[in-house]
Amino acid sequence: MTELITNNEKVALNLEEYLFSKGRTSEIDKALKKF
Repeated sequence: MTELITNNEKVALNLEEYLFSKGRTSEIDKALKKF
């Protein structure tokens, strides 16, 4: 279980980095609100 949580955190960080490298848009904000 701990391993899964750690992986999710890594994915979240990578997603954040990806989004910020693309620049935040209203579309991204809408997508993030779904989480």
